[in-house]
Amino acid sequence: MVEPGTPLGQGLTGEAAAELGLRPGTPVGAGLIDAHAGGIGTVGAEGTPERDLAYVFGTSSCTMTTTREPVFVPGVWGPYRSAMVPGMWLNEGGQSAAGAAIEQLVSFHPAAAEAARATEALGEALPVHLARLAAEGLADLSEVATRAEGLHVVPEFLGNRAPFADPHARAVIAGLGMERDLPSLVSLYVAGICGIAYGLRQILEAQERAGAPVERIAISGGAGQLDMVRQLLADATGKPVLASAVAEPVLLGSAILGAVAAGHEPDMTAAMQRMSRTAAHYEPAGVPSRRCTTAAMRPSSPCRRRPGPRAADGWIGDGGGRAGASRPRAPAGYLRQNESSRGSAAHRLVVVGQRVEGGDAVDHILAQNRALGLEAREGRDRDQPQPPPSIGRPEPSSR
Repeated sequence: MVEPGTPLGQGLTGEAAAELGLRPGTPVGAGLIDAHAGGIGTVGAEGTPERDLAYVFGTSSCTMTTTREPVFVPGVWGPYRSAMVPGMWLNEGGQSAAGAAIEQLVSFHPAAAEAARATEALGEALPVHLARLAAEGLADLSEVATRAEGLHVVPEFLGNRAPFADPHARAVIAGLGMERDLPSLVSLYVAGICGIAYGLRQILEAQERAGAPVERIAISGGAGQLDMVRQLLADATGKPVLASAVAEPVLLGSAILGAVAAGHEPDMTAAMQRMSRTAAHYEPAGVPSRRCTTAAMRPSSPCRRRPGPRAADGWIGDGGGRAGASRPRAPAGYLRQNESSRGSAAHRLVVVGQRVEGGDAVDHILAQNRALGLEAREGRDRDQPQPPPSIGRPEPSSR
């Protein structure tokens, strides 16, 4: 076993070089899987690799945390030595469905097919179209979270990879009404993104409790390209999100490996710092951005951040859901039991995925609430019934 970027043999043989159209002796280095190459291309752009969590937001998601000493995190893979950054330890988590979960979620909506046809005619992907509609008329991207309008999503369609390591978990959608229009589709989309963001926060906090904290999130992947998505991730996790200056950090990471193998860079850390660049910061709501591109200086940009509602902390919005009931709105992903127990007009349908007991579904949501500190919030109406106690899962089989 050799570390990533280690030169192999004497480079390309004559036969291999002829088949590839390259010169004999061209350096060949030990490579990485695509996610880890993306981590190499992002986490060293500003400082040491252990400061940043590499977050690949694609069809699924992958979280990669680097530490100097091994840290064991329940529900998170690792630690693995030199699996990504040579000489350092890697913990890897993620979400079994991320971009795929959003695609599945919006496909349930009655307006999804018509919206997809319309966006195809415009040459625009449906998530891009929904994100643009969600941001219309808002002074700040953080305010997009208010579009969820009482919808709450736990997007565990394929189970929970981390930090619960529960393959039997399934998705929960709470707060559905009778709406069939495009605005309600936008609301469902935003609630799904918030659910993904809360899942990421759970991973971050599990790692921090175990002794592997990070300061920032370095994002890559096709589903993480939108400004709105990046801002909601920053708001929900409370961590700045860094966007790479290159469109394909995985390819950059591979180039860094090659530069080290060829001897153009002394080591991986130096190569990461010299060859990686950050294009923009997405700071949590209320925190001014420290670095921005000229193109990003538009009213909705994180470069012109104004204090706004946080998706992760406090009630959001001015109250009043679609049914016209006057009540504060909880952040997406927070299931409120009190309205249904009172028979309020704001009561909405809860959909629980197959093969998840009711207690398990509530357990996942309550776990999110505990991670966000929502259960002990000051100023909560004391006359409202508290959420029911979670129902524990059966002990795992010994098989």
